[in-house]
Amino acid sequence: MKCLPRVAAAILAHATAAAAGPPPTPVATTDTSPPRLQRTTEELVQLHVTSAGYGVLTGVWIHALSGGDSPWSFALPAVGVAALGMGTTAWLDHRQRLTLGLPQAIVTDTFIGAEIAAAWVWHFRAANAPDADWSPQAEASVLWGGATLGAGLGALRYAFSPSAPGQAAFTGSVTLWSGVLSGLLAGALSSDPITRDDHASRATAFGLELGVIAGSFLGRRLKPSIGWVHALDAGALLGGGAFMGTYLLATGNSFDDRAVFAVGAAGVGAGLVSAALLAPRLGWPRTLAFSVAPQFTPSTGAAGMTLHAVF
Repeated sequence: MKCLPRVAAAILAHATAAAAGPPPTPVATTDTSPPRLQRTTEELVQLHVTSAGYGVLTGVWIHALSGGDSPWSFALPAVGVAALGMGTTAWLDHRQRLTLGLPQAIVTDTFIGAEIAAAWVWHFRAANAPDADWSPQAEASVLWGGATLGAGLGALRYAFSPSAPGQAAFTGSVTLWSGVLSGLLAGALSSDPITRDDHASRATAFGLELGVIAGSFLGRRLKPSIGWVHALDAGALLGGGAFMGTYLLATGNSFDDRAVFAVGAAGVGAGLVSAALLAPRLGWPRTLAFSVAPQFTPSTGAAGMTLHAVF
């Protein structure tokens, strides 16, 4: 009789649990880690175009090494390497191996390597006598080697320190316009027309190399959007072209070489400053912007995130 209350309590607890239904199934928590973003369409197009250009450069290099006059010594390597590069890009993209920023890093560093190599080829042409110039084989090898080294370093740099497309593009932009401004200013300050090319080419080469360092340093701190970087490039190009074109039209055939360099440098500088200030007001924000919006589906109870980014 003493155990009757315990039996009654057990029966009551069992009935209460049966009326309440099965326990709720635990819902797995949503993964809030940053998503693995894929390349943008612009990056993919740039990488395809760069692959085609690299094929053309390879054709020029092999044609120069062969020393022949046959156009096939240029056409076959150019078409083959371009097709191989574009096919590899398509295959990597199909396998989703091209993450955000990787194509831009390869494209930017390929151009940086080619620009620095071209500046030094120009310098050695300007500094030496015609009979002491590099051979066409050496010049083509330097250009091809600079582009190849740049592409490899771009992929390696991204592997160790991934960056958004805007950051890599900003490094390339600072490098390019640092070299252009350095060359124009050196040409404007050089009074001797015989050594002007020598001074301008050396300043261009050093400006490009210093621009790589400055662009990498500033890019990590500014984290610029790629739209803002494109605006800088457009502003510098339009400013330099407009200033130099206006000066040449105004002076006719009586223009001064040093003045052309000085006016060009002023135009590039004015274009860069104007674009940097006006671009955010025209819809191209200066800094990289992310916005994450949570989503919840009432019917299924599933949660997720929507990521919007301005690179």
